[in-house]
Amino acid sequence: MRVLLVGYEPEVVDFSNPALPPGLDAEKIHHGIRVAL
Repeated sequence: MRVLLVGYEPEVVDFSNPALPPGLDAEKIHHGIRVAL
């Protein structure tokens, strides 16, 4: 199985942006990727 992830590095995302879900941070994104793969 091959997976291609395209997007921003989570560390460069402004998580204070109100358009993003509250409580979201880079570690949660990394954890979700590890679980999914």
